[in-house]
Amino acid sequence: MNRETPLKRTEAPLRRTPMKRGSAIKPFSKKRARERDQRQTVIEETMRRSGGRCEAADLVPEVKCWGPLDTDEVIGRGVYPGAHLDVDNTQTLCRAHHTWKHEHPRLAAERGLRKASWQRT
Repeated sequence: MNRETPLKRTEAPLRRTPMKRGSAIKPFSKKRARERDQRQTVIEETMRRSGGRCEAADLVPEVKCWGPLDTDEVIGRGVYPGAHLDVDNTQTLCRAHHTWKHEHPRLAAERGLRKASWQRT
């Protein structure tokens, strides 16, 4: 390619298939829609197993629990595809411990809250 003259763009690039005026973007992908019922079952089983309390409260006593409870993966989806659909790989965490887990990945891995990429699976 000859790069003697710089590329000039006078108008926006064209889409292969232009969006129709007034059409909305779908909120969920087809895959996510198919997994919705299974994901809800995993969330309910994880909450039942934890008794409705944060599983990291005893592991990380220096952080005080606050915020709503939610499920999180021990091994992330990038390392373990389908991690969010495996009850054995999910845990119930409050917002405070979830934030702590992602801010301190090495300590969280040492305490068993996550499986880090540097650990052998």
